[in-house]
Amino acid sequence: MMSRWVWIFIFGLSANAFSATGTDIPWLWDRTWPSRFQSAELAVLVHNIELRGSSLRERPRLQVPVLALSTRVTPVVHVEFNLLETPVQPAAFNDAIRDAVVSAAQMSTSGWVQLDYEARPRGREAYLQLVRDIRRALPAKMRLSVTALAWWCQGGAWLDTLAADEVVPMMFRMGPDAQRLRTLVREQPGKLHPRCRGPAVGLARQEPQLNDISQRYARRYWFDYKGWKDTDLWPMELP
Repeated sequence: MMSRWVWIFIFGLSANAFSATGTDIPWLWDRTWPSRFQSAELAVLVHNIELRGSSLRERPRLQVPVLALSTRVTPVVHVEFNLLETPVQPAAFNDAIRDAVVSAAQMSTSGWVQLDYEARPRGREAYLQLVRDIRRALPAKMRLSVTALAWWCQGGAWLDTLAADEVVPMMFRMGPDAQRLRTLVREQPGKLHPRCRGPAVGLARQEPQLNDISQRYARRYWFDYKGWKDTDLWPMELP
């Protein structure tokens, strides 16, 4: 599953950091950015994979971002489960997902590649094996980032063995238990699994309830519900 496009870099654009401390990294999903998005580092979706029943469907990125020459790009592979036909054996797709991540890593200019995979509890062992397989298949110098649902961070020794260089807990769209999780993250961070306490975090620009904790983390990934349609420059104001 090789990508058929490469980044378009433009000379003369300045890449601005959002904060003087730490690194702020906007997530760019497909069709979710202005034509010239300026940021020192970006996490850009390159493969969207849907697991459906016994089949895998891949949707590669449709549009090529126009970026400043100095921009560091982390390619992202997103894996989602079809809600109507949930995969019975997620492990059956591990080889294809591994190959997609390894392919995406070839486009990295940041030294990172990221897997965004919302593993279900019954598929946890398959997920852990997938991450191990990806880590082994990647070059030693390529660092592997994985996202984590916020509720994963409430405990569970299973995260201890996650073979990723970085875990990014996503502190947004946390579902019906969101208020309790927000309180836990803000007021009792010591109860979070150690891998969810730093150095990375995922935040949403439109969810200011937890944006005030951003300075706890050295690497901050930012999601934008509006697809960054109202800004193309960092720094910018949070709503």
